[in-house]
Amino acid sequence: MGNILAKGLIFLEIGHFSEGLAPAIVPLEGGKTKTGFVNKRGEFVIEAVHDSAEPFFRGLAHIERNGRQSYLTLEGTEIRWDEVK
Repeated sequence: MGNILAKGLIFLEIGHFSEGLAPAIVPLEGGKTKTGFVNKRGEFVIEAVHDSAEPFFRGLAHIERNGRQSYLTLEGTEIRWDEVK
């Protein structure tokens, strides 16, 4: 798959849209990447600061950041695994 250009940004990959947002991977220097969430206009709604992210399901998305797994709300609030019951 090639790179995707939207709103002047280069995305390495855009995942499936769910609940109006899709995980989007952007390249960084040194071959590293970060993942955030974009709307259907290709605009970041949740900043690309996560190491990995899954699409939203029932208002939560599974993410990994700095080796720690947690969930993210549609508003961008991070919720630790142990806080989800």
